[in-house]
Amino acid sequence: MNYQTEVNRISEVYKKYGYSLLDKNHQYIYAKDAPLNQEIIDFLSRYFDPVKFDHNFIEFVVRVLKDKRAIKKVDNNKLLDLFESIEGDGSLKWSIGSVMLTIIHKDNVDRVINILKNPSHGTARQQLILSLRKFKDNLKVGEVLLELLDDPTVTGMVINALRKVPRMEAKEKLEEIEKSHKNKTFRLLAKEALAKLPQKPTIV
Repeated sequence: MNYQTEVNRISEVYKKYGYSLLDKNHQYIYAKDAPLNQEIIDFLSRYFDPVKFDHNFIEFVVRVLKDKRAIKKVDNNKLLDLFESIEGDGSLKWSIGSVMLTIIHKDNVDRVINILKNPSHGTARQQLILSLRKFKDNLKVGEVLLELLDDPTVTGMVINALRKVPRMEAKEKLEEIEKSHKNKTFRLLAKEALAKLPQKPTIV
């Protein structure tokens, strides 16, 4: 792919809305005053193809969508398809997870949970874990967080999420982490999570 050609194509779409990415004022694609509507989002979504486009360029485009204006305008399943198609836990997958923190909606929860259960995605799952905090009343969310407490690649983010999604069933594991985990930050997070636990079990 030719970077400049693709940047020019994106710039032409923005120009339709009075915003130049290449003018002397150095207006920036991530700036708060940059337009972000359905046409722009649909155009940017064409780059969600790791076969045709370079990962660094896709990441550049994906990060634009970390914006509340993109909620329910992006096809989140395409983003999650992209996440699952990439091997390892590189920065593009982290950026997708970060975007999902902002634009995830309830229809994505089951899909995200299935992704989280796949250890091959490694530490890149961490942002997706945090995205589930918005759905603290969903029993499946609590269940997967309990499962992932035993996964050392994501333990810290799971404890962090449990502060917002408290589950009495996590009490024993959290107490163990608070008492003996070698990571001081994890111990402090576990202490905070324990303080927010409900009095009754939440998973039936």
